[in-house]
Amino acid sequence: MRKILLTIFLGLALGVSSPAFADKKQTPEELFEEGSKMIIQALDLILKTIPQYAAPEVLENGDIIIRRIKPKSNQPNETDEGEVRT
Repeated sequence: MRKILLTIFLGLALGVSSPAFADKKQTPEELFEEGSKMIIQALDLILKTIPQYAAPEVLENGDIIIRRIKPKSNQPNETDEGEVRT
């Protein structure tokens, strides 16, 4: 998580200090608005990377199952018995 945040802030810092920004004559309000939009987009990407889970289920034997709502597509599918489907 720290690496993601560090990457985002470094990207923003380098992007704002790039020559493309230096050529434009923008007011501080415009720069603040653009920076705010970039930060909101970065936070949106961070939130999308957090896995989502369903409510916990308690089985009769006392086991607790917490199912992932959107499983990662790069993981193999598993059946209830633990067998891997191909």
